[in-house]
Amino acid sequence: MKRKAFLVIFAIFSCIIGAQAITRSVTYTFNSKNWAATDDDGNAANWSVTKAGTSFINELGVQVTTSNSGAKATSPVAFSDISSVVVRHCTNKSAGKGTIKIKIGDNEAMSYDVVAPSENGRTLRDAVFTPETLQSGKVALTVNVTANSVYIYSVTINYEDATGVYDPEFSVAPGTYDEAQNLTFSNLEEGVSVRYTSDASVNLKGNSGFEVWDGVSAIPIKLSQTIRAIATDGTNFSNEVTAEYVLKAEAPSITAAVDSKGNFYTETLDVTISSKYSDFSKLIMECKVTEGESTRDISVTSNPFTFQITGTATISALVAYNADGAILEVSDACEATFTRQNSQTIKGVFSRVDNTGDINAGDEVIVVTEKGGKVMGLPTSDGNKRKGVDEDVNGACRLAENSEASVYLLKEGSTYGKYYMYDSATGEYVDLSSTGTSIGINQKDVSITFDGIYAIIKDSNSATRMLLWSASAETFGNYSQDNYNENDGYTSYNNVQLYKKLTGNNVTATVECEYNTEELKDGHSYPGAEYVILTCDGVSTYSLVHDGSVTNVVFENDAMIDVLDQGSYTIATPNALYTFEVTASEGPSTPTGIETMNGERSTTIYGTEGAVVIANATGNILIFDAMGRFVKKIIANGDTVVDMPAGYYVVCTLGATEAVLVK
Repeated sequence: MKRKAFLVIFAIFSCIIGAQAITRSVTYTFNSKNWAATDDDGNAANWSVTKAGTSFINELGVQVTTSNSGAKATSPVAFSDISSVVVRHCTNKSAGKGTIKIKIGDNEAMSYDVVAPSENGRTLRDAVFTPETLQSGKVALTVNVTANSVYIYSVTINYEDATGVYDPEFSVAPGTYDEAQNLTFSNLEEGVSVRYTSDASVNLKGNSGFEVWDGVSAIPIKLSQTIRAIATDGTNFSNEVTAEYVLKAEAPSITAAVDSKGNFYTETLDVTISSKYSDFSKLIMECKVTEGESTRDISVTSNPFTFQITGTATISALVAYNADGAILEVSDACEATFTRQNSQTIKGVFSRVDNTGDINAGDEVIVVTEKGGKVMGLPTSDGNKRKGVDEDVNGACRLAENSEASVYLLKEGSTYGKYYMYDSATGEYVDLSSTGTSIGINQKDVSITFDGIYAIIKDSNSATRMLLWSASAETFGNYSQDNYNENDGYTSYNNVQLYKKLTGNNVTATVECEYNTEELKDGHSYPGAEYVILTCDGVSTYSLVHDGSVTNVVFENDAMIDVLDQGSYTIATPNALYTFEVTASEGPSTPTGIETMNGERSTTIYGTEGAVVIANATGNILIFDAMGRFVKKIIANGDTVVDMPAGYYVVCTLGATEAVLVK
């Protein structure tokens, strides 16, 4: 009897030991003043908004000011057994003060005092909240500000997972590939196995329907699919993890020798379409050229293939290909627009700056009031103030050569950290030394600092006056600093911003959409757009403007900028402003990854006795066997019957991809 009791106790103890809690964490990084966020995997994980922030500044986070004290948001999901919460934050310069509060579920709130640092206020710091005991529930964040600004960059939640089994890790990262992949799993303890499946209906904690990895052999990924996996020791289970793999042909490239300032050319232009795939017999290349209202098909007979255009044209191309036994989806469409005209002459493209570290002697700048929609220009008729010039200003501005706006060269001032603002067109300066509201033209030191997006421009010795826009007088003047408001809330006077002229190399921009790739077009709407890609032939800094918020992008040779939120976006480059809208998408009319170039159509593919039937299809068709090997290439025009021996096949058209059985 005692031996039986001992065995029972030992079994219970063993069970407890075998199911040790594992510390896990998730980090939410904010990307808008409304507490929108992404998780560690880059997925949208927006917090519930009780009170929004004042603004959002890239690399700093959600700005909360004294006027917006009490900003609050709550995590999208609840957590069990939270051991700690870490809030990454900073202040505006060295003056931000306040408190950050964290409340987990119905437990008592924890508080952290934000004290103005002696220096480096914009350096991100961690506020750590550790409850005395593990707590469960949603995490509520509250930010109270008593001086200047506090920025919230991210929140990390650490919690205990009692499953006792680590999540399996995929050897191949989720993503899009243009060849077959070999998958294995890692992060496994002794005695732990992995169940996996590509069937969304299978219960991995059930008794059947899944595969069990043998721990050695690679699992071939030859079709687009989502793999679900779970680790188990026979009793306990890990979290279920997923990885989506898309096997898709790489889009072709469209190249031409165009002007370095943009896609401009004169007379005729040789355009080359090319693909990375060398076996032309297994390759479908479709290309269309749209000039005005006319669209024509280009018969691609080689790889690469060169043809000519003589006018402004938009060229669209895509490919289908079978590689290494994998069944590849049709590529995204590649699109490029070439404009027949001479290179444009402009004063430059300017983008808002909000940090003294972003300006230096030698920079060219303009003074802007975004609320008033004006750029500072020449002196008024009485010579006392400066005119306002109507321009499109919302984080970025493109000045035509004939614009009356004044462009100022920043010269080193007589003392360190000060500048002379010199207008080379007139030979005059911006002089704010007057005790009155006038702006002079003499060479005098000017102090330039920033408060968020606003520029504080004043005489280096003045403590009472600064450069502002008078809405009533419709002039820029040296007005009392009492008229300055950190939220630009006054109606009589508006704060000013400083825009810097962009310099750099030739830039191209594309929009990656949910179902296809489009070359970025000014003023165009992109349903379901996911991100913008900028490519450049050197090291440069450019600006992405979203609903008035400016993100500076520094990159070498390429950069990708997420723009998941709906709204208006502008990319400011040295030569142009690309403005576009991101709107909601209702989804494609054709399968994901396949964009028809022949207008909307409904293609039907099925197998019958001794044949494959392809109804309502036009163009090239590829047929592959069950092993992914190329079998046949045909050209369809309407309804087509292809004689085939009995077996399993995958049929790829430019309108559909279908697996069929021939009896």
